[in-house]
Amino acid sequence: MALTAVTVSTKVFEGMQPGTSGLRKSTKVFMQPNYTENFVQCTLSAMGDKLAKSTLAIGGDGRYYGKEATQKIIQMCAANGASIVATPTSVHVIVVAQ
Repeated sequence: MALTAVTVSTKVFEGMQPGTSGLRKSTKVFMQPNYTENFVQCTLSAMGDKLAKSTLAIGGDGRYYGKEATQKIIQMCAANGASIVATPTSVHVIVVAQ
């Protein structure tokens, strides 16, 4: 499956914060159109030149909206040129590395 990068016009979201403090929002907040995408793109952009040389890991606790958010994050990482592993794959990579 080929992915095509798309530029989407969006807006600033009141109260959006970087890092783990930004993740302490309700699921309804992340389900707003483009909220998850803005949060993820800000994180990826903050990595700068290091992003293309990075392998990022993604995981979750299996609660509501996790599957949808994970799909968006994987697509955005691919569009930004980052490699990504997802649990349980990431667990295998960590165990093999040790």
